[in-house]
Amino acid sequence: MAVIKSILYRGARLRLAGFAQLTLYLGIILLATPLRQERRIFWVLFQLMFLDALLVSLSASDMRQRLRWAFFGVWGAGFGANLGATLASHVESIQWWTLGTSSVAFILLTGCAIVVLAYIFRSPRVTLDVMLAAVTAYLLLALAFAALYSLIFHLDSRSFRLPEWIERGAVEAVRTEMIYFSLVTLATLGYGDILPSSPFTQMLAVLEAVIGQFFLTVLVAWLVGMFISYNFAGDR
Repeated sequence: MAVIKSILYRGARLRLAGFAQLTLYLGIILLATPLRQERRIFWVLFQLMFLDALLVSLSASDMRQRLRWAFFGVWGAGFGANLGATLASHVESIQWWTLGTSSVAFILLTGCAIVVLAYIFRSPRVTLDVMLAAVTAYLLLALAFAALYSLIFHLDSRSFRLPEWIERGAVEAVRTEMIYFSLVTLATLGYGDILPSSPFTQMLAVLEAVIGQFFLTVLVAWLVGMFISYNFAGDR
């Protein structure tokens, strides 16, 4: 209990910098994807990203203690599954650990994105912290969909058509390519080098693209409206 309280206290202090450091760290993670061949370095970076997202999200929320414990439980399960996938030597064991990792990552990242969005919509006015929180939520959504795509791919490798140079059994390569695919789908770029090849993954990609468009239009419109409303009320 004391350890968890200490982590939460440090997370609250971390919030003094707002979402700036988390946004920066997520950007570093995306730029560090070429390190996927360095398996352990990439694993450490991802674990730090998950923990950072968890701490900042919880420090920005007013959720009950039980729900906070649930979030830490999910992170702990993901840490264990990822560690198991890293240390496993048999292909079948790696497959099962990877499925667990992707499942837990999807749950954790989706939960963090929801908490951050709740923080944004609870904010009484638009600040730099709120704007960076919106960027963070956008990136967390992309990473959550990437985890879901990785889960589906490991269940059925025919669900996506990947470039020929990617080995089907390369966990890190598949994971990072799904992050890339998720980002270009959310931004509706659609380069076409990675294609969903099953009806379910096709509709899932369409859903992500729609969410990306609604995210930008609705959230940006709300932020602009709040900014105008606050400044108009202040001038009166």
